[in-house]
Parts: sequence; structure tokens; C-alpha cells
Amino acid sequence: MTFGLPPRLKKETEAALLFRQGTTHFVYPLKLWVLKTDQPASQRTSLRPVFIAPKSLHRHAVDRNLIRRRMREAFRLHQHSVSSPEAPLCVTLLGFRCVAKDIPSFRRLEKSMIELLSKI
Repeated sequence: MTFGLPPRLKKETEAALLFRQGTTHFVYPLKLWVLKTDQPASQRTSLRPVFIAPKSLHRHAVDRNLIRRRMREAFRLHQHSVSSPEAPLCVTLLGFRCVAKDIPSFRRLEKSMIELLSKI
């Protein structure tokens, strides 16, 4: 299954803005940056996540891909807890970074993802 909804964060300028001005939250093994912009958006495109598994911690590409795949799936399963119909419609940029040196299990990532999404 592809990660079509919501669209991913792709623009380098938006990513730089997110990591420079966004607020951070941390629940091991994930670190989260959140930046709510003033751009109006439809409910379908209100969340724009990016998932990071750094090469400095995970040397093999297959490990980085596995971690990003697990983060995307955990986000896909629980993104409904963030986007509520009553919330004002604006674009929210999200950056998730795995800080564990080993490969975390899906259950651990999912538990961390649920806690982080509840903080938004």
C-alpha cells in the first residue's frame, strides 16, 4: 500500500522551516517536530509528515527503509486522532525522527507514535 494520504512533506524550504521553528516532543524512540502554518487547507491535506531514519545511526539502507516503513504505518493507523473535524483547517507540518541505535519493533514505534500524536 502506498502512503498517499496525507501528502508527504517534500519542499526543502518547508522542511527547514519545520526543523528551525517547530516545537519538539520526545517519546523514545521517536522525536517529533510540529509546526502549524497559517495556510488554509482542506481536511484531506492538513497533515504533511516526513519520516527520518538517519544514516549516522543506521548504516544499511534496508534498516533505514524498514524503520521508515514502520513509522509510516504507525502514523497511517493513528492519524485520525490528530485530524478532527472541529479543528481549524490549517496545514500542520510533522517531522518524525527515530533516535534509537537499534531497530525498534513496530509495537514500540506504534506506542510512541500514539503518545506523540496525543501531544499535538
